Amino acid sequence: GKSPVWAQNVTSLAGKHLLPEFGAWSLAERSANPAAVEQWHRKISQKSPVAANHAAKILRAVYKRAARIDRTLPLHNPTSAVEFNTETRSQKALKFSDFPKWFAAWQKIESPTRRAFQMINLLTGCRPGELSKLKWSDVLPRERVLVIRAAKAGNEIRVPMSTAVARELK
Repeated sequence: GKSPVWAQNVTSLAGKHLLPEFGAWSLAERSANPAAVEQWHRKISQKSPVAANHAAKILRAVYKRAARIDRTLPLHNPTSAVEFNTETRSQKALKFSDFPKWFAAWQKIESPTRRAFQMINLLTGCRPGELSKLKWSDVLPRERVLVIRAAKAGNEIRVPMSTAVARELK
């Protein structure tokens, strides 16, 4: 149920971090050596704490999936010793000084649907992937909100709908 981009990210992380270290190890061997997995996580964390967390989460998910099918695997997950790094959310936004460049590029978009999508994206601050999954049933004009269902955090986000957003939806 994940997007193709998610699969590409998993393949990239596995190829960069998991396979070089654990490609020759069986899942049972990884489970029996949580200290090795924890040390691997710490080593990756020195360069990229977020990548280390994602790689460990992939390993954990693979193990859980395999354990549902193969009852001979040990009960303990290989990542049981990993202390996940604290992550802070990115607070990136379009700089005010970049608005004229953005607007010039926006005016060149020929498709009115794509142009409206980009404007709604700018006005609401939604993630493009979440906004692209918006359905008409998620637009509640009487309540003046857009409902982003199953957002990245797995929750439902109610985004206030301004007059400008409503105009773009029309």
